[in-house]
Amino acid sequence: MSEIGRTSTNEPGTRASITEMWLPFTQIARMHYSDGSTHILVKGCCPVDDNTTDVHLSVLRNKNPDADEIAGIRQFEITVEQEDKAILDTVPGEFPLDPRLQSHTKHDRPGIAWRNALRDFLHPVDITQPKK
Repeated sequence: MSEIGRTSTNEPGTRASITEMWLPFTQIARMHYSDGSTHILVKGCCPVDDNTTDVHLSVLRNKNPDADEIAGIRQFEITVEQEDKAILDTVPGEFPLDPRLQSHTKHDRPGIAWRNALRDFLHPVDITQPKK
């Protein structure tokens, strides 16, 4: 498991978050807000072929939202996934695991951590052999 976290203050409207990557295809993001609410995203990716992956997302919360809040949460997550899909659809199937080959923003930290962890998962270092 690989993990990345962000911490914020306890001021109203702030959050602390942690993202776990269970390689090779599962991500769990936990967001704890200053109002005591928790939002958990569980994302599983299922490769179909070299160029297609099915993404399954579950959203968990520790509060019981009303129907309007549920609709808003659902629409927000769908919008985010559609934005990601629009970008990922432009990426060739042979996606580079080396993050230095692309430009990134601070919001790309979980993706970069995942790529680094996946690279290490796919190409483990043999610690019994001396470095060359």
